[in-house]
Amino acid sequence: MMQTIYIYLDDSGVFHRNDRYFVYGGYLFLDKKEKDTARRKYRKLSDQIKATIDGCVEVKSFGLAAKHRRALYNVMKPYESLSVCVNTRRINKDIMSEKKSIHRFKDYALKRCIKSKFMDLIRKGKIDPNEDVNLIICIDEQGTATNGYYDLKSSIYEEFIHGVHNFDYSVFHKPILYGNLMIDVSYKTSISDYLIQASDIIANTIWHSHTHSKHQLRNKTNHFYLQLP
Repeated sequence: MMQTIYIYLDDSGVFHRNDRYFVYGGYLFLDKKEKDTARRKYRKLSDQIKATIDGCVEVKSFGLAAKHRRALYNVMKPYESLSVCVNTRRINKDIMSEKKSIHRFKDYALKRCIKSKFMDLIRKGKIDPNEDVNLIICIDEQGTATNGYYDLKSSIYEEFIHGVHNFDYSVFHKPILYGNLMIDVSYKTSISDYLIQASDIIANTIWHSHTHSKHQLRNKTNHFYLQLP
């Protein structure tokens, strides 16, 4: 039996030393019915909020009243979520100085976050590692860069299905899935996708938890949080 799993992600902050924290955050849905239900709930509330704001075409976290941001965050509480926070001031200068290296590190951070969330759900029995998986990843539109041999889709596939060697530490990380894996990665504009908009809210909340030292904002049921490096 094929498991179709959906992941929606957005970012918050700027990947630059002047902006200390960069965050990816979003939601994971274990089937289409759950995804569609979440979208309907979020869309209904978002449209209600939008109607109260003059000239608003999209409800974004930036500039949104705290009560509205909190309401949108809370309506998504029942669903699985994930985030990764990168402290840019701890990143090697060689990475920060080259645009393609920055994109590769962003892909690495996403892969680590997604893999960690998968492993958490496998431990909880919510994902069967022996079944075939169709993984659909939707990310807020951004520049997609690769140095010719590295990209997010192939990297996730290799590590999930074949495992990966860490030659620096002479360690082999075993595969986490044992059936077939299909992956689709797409980049979407947030204005046309309510679940990308929902991901904007959680990414900004996690970013805010760091910039304002509000650790309690990360205490969310069904949430997996990762910090790098």
